[in-house]
Amino acid sequence: MHYSAEKMAEFIDLIDRHSPQEGRNYNWSSDFLTYRESEPQCQRPLVYEPALVILAQGKKECHLDGKIYDYSAGNYLSLFLPMPIQVSVIEASPEKPLLMVGIRVDLIKIASLLLKMDNSKHSLPKPEQDFNASAIVVEPLNEVLLDAVVRLMRTLDNPLEQTVLGDSILEEIYFRLLCNDRSG
Repeated sequence: MHYSAEKMAEFIDLIDRHSPQEGRNYNWSSDFLTYRESEPQCQRPLVYEPALVILAQGKKECHLDGKIYDYSAGNYLSLFLPMPIQVSVIEASPEKPLLMVGIRVDLIKIASLLLKMDNSKHSLPKPEQDFNASAIVVEPLNEVLLDAVVRLMRTLDNPLEQTVLGDSILEEIYFRLLCNDRSG
């Protein structure tokens, strides 16, 4: 685990509070949603847009080109291209529903960040592991990414903070995603 249990507990509570209904709950914009599923679901076809999906509780699987991407609580899935995939909910119950956050990735903002990073005199460290180019990545969640997502979730309780801080926190989330060894 690369994050504090207290931060994850807060993340679960925030998603639970802001997901009053089953399925998608749009809280801020169509680019940000919370999601609740209270029972397992068989594989079903979906088209995922470029997105960051962070699971706080439960377990999902994505099937793409014969490969299974297993992402469960404490992991995130990122993809930068729209793609048709098969998705199933493996672990979920009314007592402990699958809870997750989905953030649509704005590729123009990502490109802008990449330009800023490229023009910076500071460079990112080289990845610790061999680079495996893939259109879809599942990685363990880390403290800095979880912290930024929790701060974005907190703005849902305060419309002024949401208006003033939401976009800058979202840009930080994109930056944290790009700094990851495999996602970026």
